[in-house]
Amino acid sequence: MAYENYAGGYPVSFPTGTTGLARWRFVSLTTAGNAQYSAAGGGGAVGVIIDGTTGSTSVSNTVVSVQMSGIAKVSAPASTVGIGQTVTTDANGQIVTVTAGDVAVGVVVAGSSGGADRIMSVLLGTPAGSTATA
Repeated sequence: MAYENYAGGYPVSFPTGTTGLARWRFVSLTTAGNAQYSAAGGGGAVGVIIDGTTGSTSVSNTVVSVQMSGIAKVSAPASTVGIGQTVTTDANGQIVTVTAGDVAVGVVVAGSSGGADRIMSVLLGTPAGSTATA
């Protein structure tokens, strides 16, 4: 079972840059400061959405809360991601294992691999003893 811990930090609210952003996915920020799914490879990832799907077509009327530190619940696609693995993001803001040239966004601390959209716990940030890229 996945869990989360804000580690003394508080979520930050950002306006949305696109519609339909789902919770438990990594986001980056546009130059206007709007949240959007993080690019594949983790570039620019700032944190994980922790509230529900936006569903709005109006960028100015919708905000999402983003967890930027601690242990976050994060969605994973149908692939093998396991406890202790360093992860990055795919184009949908989900976690995948880090490969050469990717930016590490965290390390999996709980959850199991399996079907699409399962929720795992990820310690946010570059894991101790690793570099920012694989």
